[in-house]
Amino acid sequence: MLHADSSKATNVRCSKMFKVRWHKGSLADYYQISGELLYSIPVNVSSSAHAPDSTECVDSVINSYYGRIVQALLVAEKFTIPSIPYTALKPSWCDYLDKLKQDSIFWHNMWLSCDRPSSGYIFQIKNSAKYKYKLAIRHLL
Repeated sequence: MLHADSSKATNVRCSKMFKVRWHKGSLADYYQISGELLYSIPVNVSSSAHAPDSTECVDSVINSYYGRIVQALLVAEKFTIPSIPYTALKPSWCDYLDKLKQDSIFWHNMWLSCDRPSSGYIFQIKNSAKYKYKLAIRHLL
């Protein structure tokens, strides 16, 4: 079982800005680890927190639980979701370009599996996908 130890859970990402890559991570592992960490947060509600004049005490308890919950989720993210430095990302990259790149790679691989024809539908589709991708990059940069 994992524990949200505050000494290990310090945000290493403070010195450098990172982009979390949720689409590359394992959500099942994230849910499992975050569930374990959240379940391990002790719930101690004292009777003094229920007194009508103890709003500061209630606020303190809520803030404490909030901090523990956020810390648990950050630890689960750190263990299960990859991240990369912002400097590794191209500033104008977007999902549209990812789709065009995937299409270009798919049709290139299809062209390769068909023994690299120099004419025909597969050849035309491959080249069309490649040029759409290159043109989109040129327009964004």
